[in-house]
Amino acid sequence: MSFEIAQFIAQGLTPLIALGLITLSTFTSAITAAFGLGGGSLLIAVMSLFMPAAIVVPVHGAVQLGSNGGRAFLRRKYFQNSDCFISALYNLDTKT
Repeated sequence: MSFEIAQFIAQGLTPLIALGLITLSTFTSAITAAFGLGGGSLLIAVMSLFMPAAIVVPVHGAVQLGSNGGRAFLRRKYFQNSDCFISALYNLDTKT
């Protein structure tokens, strides 16, 4: 079984465009980390130029999950467990 990087690239994207989107993801993550917002909006706007509309939102969600999860992992020693628990309870509220 051989490993081909092309199998991980969506159809219709060249490897150069895929590399550009990965680089843009890193850049927009830095924008979000520095300013608190805006990186995700920029990323989804640029992604919509190169990808079909039907896959932009799911791919953007996966990228944001990785970006936010990575940032949370790096800052895990600053978490306050009581605040995380309360936030999780608010997020489970389905009455809104």
